[in-house]
Amino acid sequence: MIRRVLRIDVLLSALGALLGVASLGYPFGSDQGLSGYIGWGWLQGKLPYATAFDMKTPGIYLVHAVSIALFGMQMWGVRLFDLLCTMAIGWLAAELAAPRGEQASPATRGAAIFAACLMYFGFFDFWTTGQCESWCSVFALASLLVVHRSLVQPSFFRRAFFAGLLGGISLIFKPPGMWFIGCMVGLLVLRAWQLESTHAARLRRVMLAAGASALGGVLPIALLVLYFQVSHAAGDLFEVLVVNNRHYVLDGGSVHSLVDLRDQLVSALKAASPVGWVIVVALVAVAAGAWRREESGIPAARCSRSC
Repeated sequence: MIRRVLRIDVLLSALGALLGVASLGYPFGSDQGLSGYIGWGWLQGKLPYATAFDMKTPGIYLVHAVSIALFGMQMWGVRLFDLLCTMAIGWLAAELAAPRGEQASPATRGAAIFAACLMYFGFFDFWTTGQCESWCSVFALASLLVVHRSLVQPSFFRRAFFAGLLGGISLIFKPPGMWFIGCMVGLLVLRAWQLESTHAARLRRVMLAAGASALGGVLPIALLVLYFQVSHAAGDLFEVLVVNNRHYVLDGGSVHSLVDLRDQLVSALKAASPVGWVIVVALVAVAAGAWRREESGIPAARCSRSC
């Protein structure tokens, strides 16, 4: 039975990978081309922001640099990484869907990998694949999974630190990862609270867990800033990522009201139609089911599980 389930997982994962094989032949769009150029320059000692202008955080440039270092000047290396990243997102989703303390259900991992590849490669083209959002998501989901599996007290603070570390890496790929990290922190606080029985012990554990997570989250960002400082490019890093992006967010956006936000969300759903609308209905059903399955009955716990 175990071998049969394993074969199903492998088969579904292989089918998912086949859906993404065509992307290995995709050309670069302007985003990928610029990221690839900056990644190549980084290998030549030309630091991002100091010698080339782009407003993305540096994680995606590092992916391109690794691709070029391993495979030479080509366009398929980063697409291969993107395919592996998408499969990892499916695997993480399956693990996150499993009840706390249990493994993913039989064949769930393969089905989740297939679904992730179908929704990603089935609806996004050469321009919208190979972007930094995939990497931001995979590290953010990994951070959530670390906290989701935090059951044993002796390893709790170590897991809190590691979850924060993964969250910090997620931010290096794209700042909107903070929404995932907010869910991770909420779940971490809830887990810390549930591990103790007295009010004082709960507050102490919550504060220590939050501190360990914050320390882990700050570490990769601090190391990145230190690297640019030692390389005499911290000023360029600040000017592009903070000053320019602040202007981009506050003055260059297209959302100025709730009506604009609604229109943007509807446009995003139409872009992935018909799957986008199916996902909305599915998310509501999953959230409602998670709310009912929360054993403790505590409203905060139910909200955390639904999120």
